[in-house]
Amino acid sequence: MNSLRFLLSKLTPRLKITIAAASLLGALGHILSIASILFALLSLTRQIPLAIGLSLCLACGLFRGMLGYGEQYLNHFTAFTILKEIRTQIFTTLEKLAPARLEDNKEGDLISSVTDDIETLEVFYAHTLSPLNIAIGTLLFTFLVDLFLSSWILALAYLGAFILIGFIIPLATYPLLKSSGAQYRNSFAHLSTEFLEDIEGASAIVFNRAEEEREASLAKETTRLIDLALITRDRTSLIDRVTALLLSLGCIGIT
Repeated sequence: MNSLRFLLSKLTPRLKITIAAASLLGALGHILSIASILFALLSLTRQIPLAIGLSLCLACGLFRGMLGYGEQYLNHFTAFTILKEIRTQIFTTLEKLAPARLEDNKEGDLISSVTDDIETLEVFYAHTLSPLNIAIGTLLFTFLVDLFLSSWILALAYLGAFILIGFIIPLATYPLLKSSGAQYRNSFAHLSTEFLEDIEGASAIVFNRAEEEREASLAKETTRLIDLALITRDRTSLIDRVTALLLSLGCIGIT
């Protein structure tokens, strides 16, 4: 919770407005996607002329692309603005601490913090905040429409699917991905430390004729890092397949 507060505290009023605008563009894009499907159905059922229906579908598609581009632009503008600020703060702090205070710290951990750890925040700011707002808005809109204009059973089914995908599955699978993610980060930090130490001690390695030993050690760590990345990828793919299967079964059950 403290980490979430810290991440949200980086959003200045200007960036909050930017995220809100991105969420609005994304929501409008989803509405246009639904509208294009409706126009296509109306044209296929001859309720409107085919030429008009196709023209409206094309217009919706074009505007959907423009809105999607605007949403992504604003999201990434927010993300990279904050990442620049965080990197500046980190390097300013490192300059104050160096070199005496950094002697006991592993250089690989510092590199991992400045590179991978900060880049991970880009996913939160660029691919989480506005999609979350869009998802909540879409949920409320669709739930109310189904509840009052269609069927309360359909509304509850939609709400249940949202809770399953948005909360239950992520919470259930988080420990699985957390373990492999932590192992990957530690392995990356260890490899970075070894690599930097080998560069700094290159003359000693050559003098002691330890080139093959150091090469084998780096190759071993690199292989372990790749294996951990593949494990994370496979687990993520499995979670995606299970989610798709549950969605398919839910759709079949509703129909």
